[in-house]
Amino acid sequence: MLNDQTLNLIEYRHKNLLDEHITKFSSQKPFVSNTENIFHNSSTNINSNNNNNNIVEDLDFYIINNNDHRSDSSPASSPLSQQQNSQFFFTLNALPSSSSRINEETTSYLNQGQPYEIKFQIKKNQTENLKRTSMDDPCPTTYRSILRLCFWDKILQTQEHELMQKWLNEYHSSSLFDIDTNLTYGVLSIIRSKQIPNAIEIVWDTSTTTSLLIRFKCTSTDFAQKRHGGEKGIPLRIQIDTYENDVDDTKHVYSCCCKVQLFRLKGAQRKNKADKMRIEKLNHDQRRQYQTTLEYTILQQCSTSSLYTLDLLSLSYPPDDLFNVCATPSIEENLLTEEKECDNLENNDQELNRNNSNGDLSSVLSLSSSNMNCNSTEFHNLQSTIETKITIQSSNEEVLNWLNNNNYSSIVNRFQHYKGIDILRLSKNDIRQICNGDDAISIRLYNQLNETIVQPLKILYITLTNNDIYSTIYLHTLTYRELREKLFELIQQPQQEIFNILLELNKIDDFFALKKLVDDGADVAIVGGGFLGSELACALAYRSKDNGKNGKPSGKITQLMPEAGSISKVLPEYLSKWTSDRVREEGAEVLTNVELVGTSVQEGKVNLSYIDPKEPKKTSYITADHVVVAVGIEPNTDLAKFAGLEIDPNQGGFLVNAELQARHNIWVAGDAASFYDIKLGRRRVEHYDHAIVSGKLAGENMTGAHNPYWHQSMFWSDLGPSIGFEAIGLTDSELQTIAVYAKGQRGDEIQKEDSEGNREQRDIPPTSSANALKHKIPEKTTKTNNKDDYTKGVVFYLKENKVVGIVLWNIFNRIPIARKIIQDQKEITDFQELAKLFNIHQD
Repeated sequence: MLNDQTLNLIEYRHKNLLDEHITKFSSQKPFVSNTENIFHNSSTNINSNNNNNNIVEDLDFYIINNNDHRSDSSPASSPLSQQQNSQFFFTLNALPSSSSRINEETTSYLNQGQPYEIKFQIKKNQTENLKRTSMDDPCPTTYRSILRLCFWDKILQTQEHELMQKWLNEYHSSSLFDIDTNLTYGVLSIIRSKQIPNAIEIVWDTSTTTSLLIRFKCTSTDFAQKRHGGEKGIPLRIQIDTYENDVDDTKHVYSCCCKVQLFRLKGAQRKNKADKMRIEKLNHDQRRQYQTTLEYTILQQCSTSSLYTLDLLSLSYPPDDLFNVCATPSIEENLLTEEKECDNLENNDQELNRNNSNGDLSSVLSLSSSNMNCNSTEFHNLQSTIETKITIQSSNEEVLNWLNNNNYSSIVNRFQHYKGIDILRLSKNDIRQICNGDDAISIRLYNQLNETIVQPLKILYITLTNNDIYSTIYLHTLTYRELREKLFELIQQPQQEIFNILLELNKIDDFFALKKLVDDGADVAIVGGGFLGSELACALAYRSKDNGKNGKPSGKITQLMPEAGSISKVLPEYLSKWTSDRVREEGAEVLTNVELVGTSVQEGKVNLSYIDPKEPKKTSYITADHVVVAVGIEPNTDLAKFAGLEIDPNQGGFLVNAELQARHNIWVAGDAASFYDIKLGRRRVEHYDHAIVSGKLAGENMTGAHNPYWHQSMFWSDLGPSIGFEAIGLTDSELQTIAVYAKGQRGDEIQKEDSEGNREQRDIPPTSSANALKHKIPEKTTKTNNKDDYTKGVVFYLKENKVVGIVLWNIFNRIPIARKIIQDQKEITDFQELAKLFNIHQD
């Protein structure tokens, strides 16, 4: 039963705080406007009703707290049992659903990847002092809260670990949500555990406004049993459990939660709009059955339960398993990844070249070696900085050492009894008072305590010749000047001595510089057997040979590649080897199947050491005046990592849908986009034609067009005067290929280009099928006598007997026909007849 003291307490509270409640509720425009639709009384009656409801809620709260039995059978209790603690107030900056009935729990619809603000607030009034057993007991200024994303349904909650681990493995992620530390304020520390991907621990200060920005990576449909489209998403639960920030005696003080559903892109807006339109169609009496909505979602108080309530991470897991998000948001994960890569360098040389190469130069310097050790003074300095940074777990001794190491010896004696958690609680004014108003020291100390380590954009592992120790270079700007300065600093040589040995080839001026080197008779080595490497080998060898015929200086052109032939990732193996022979005929020395193992600079020349598979125990050497590195590059996805965008683990690049959209209000075009091809599936294309068309489509979709990307882009290459080809679609040498060849004649059609060198692309009017295109080109047939003559022909790339890619070998101006064949996606049985569409046979 209620005693007199309790009744007096409740009466005292509502007598003295009535004006405060009236002011608060009258300032909330959505609340007043919505209640006017239900209550037709004056504002005085509304405030009176609110006051009466608060009294009833306090009575119910007293009964609940004095009842030994707590039921946790349902996450959503009655409205009385869900009253909010007068001390805490948590809100989610998202509109609740307008379709929730009065007796139902509200649901908030959220978008995947969109930042949402969660405000942590505490109400301070006279009731707090009355509730305390001792008037001398001070109010705590900091609290610890566990923010957790879990399932609303209890049945799924028992399977939380298995379901969420399955999601992490499927989407290659380490957590279900991220915290935007750049927009978060009022938070002293954010702690994550490597074992808990769906929860974080937050240390926040009640003296300032606390706001947390959260981005969810998953959607509700990700956890549905049958994800074939159209199924209803699983409702999720955001729960916040708050504890007193007392290291010796951690006490649970408050728990609250809200029900959410996560959608892709703009699904939340569409769902809210549909619910609003449905409610507006109801009459006045029917609308009264639904809850009024605010502009934000209030997290309702819930009872503690072993199923939903999570203990503090800092007390449940060892320190090695925890890391501070605010202090070191991503550098720790980066170091762990790099250490793992460093251990695997000996067993996986190709992985090293792929992950740690940066442009042209690093691919030559980051070469394979055995028994490698990772050693870098800069690396250890960075790691030492991370380890000595003050966190909430830092001891008093670590704090004093940190102050001495950072030139704060003049104020060390004022922090003799401070631990890490104590010094991180201090505001700017607190530090200024402790430093006796010395702004020079206090501002520097405050800024350094809140400093975030700048993560390098790229990390390169470099080794010198005859040295098995790898040094680390950290790049923060990704510029040629930064890389050059750090390389010369590493090798300890003046820049002017070997400045002209290494050459970039990115602009037209670089090509003219390379052309001048060849005309001066320099020996050039080309590393790489792709498009750029093979085209350069042909062009430079042809020019050097022509210079020799005319009595001019001529050098030696050498091409090295680990593959069996030129452009081997596109051309079938037999055609790739045949192409390498044609490059040799142009005058270049082509070394295939070789492994480059080292470089050195001696007397102004570059020595390249390699291993030939024919003599695996012998190391061969070549010397060149200049080296051009033309190896494959990967798209720069650092922006995706920082922004929380998805990256295609197989293709590389930003993961986008058929409309080139990566997330709400974010579109990606060009070779950085891994898009969904409506004909050929998910792809990433590095073509000029694709960059132009996809850029235009992305711009149109940004204005609301919502058009899918259907264009099949083309690309072309010329290998000297005798070989040229155009291609379209999925041209992967690992696919099944069928080719039809014929002898080329002088009367063959030549390539048509515009003033900028772009191939002509006239679209043939669409017809009913690929076979209907026969009448466009007359058929002429001729038999081939030499079966090894691949001078001219068509190569078809197949998937399930359907053409997905076509290479027109020395055949030009036929791309519209090839595009039509790929678009039809019909099973082909007679490829001789199909080849006639391209008129490859000449008299």
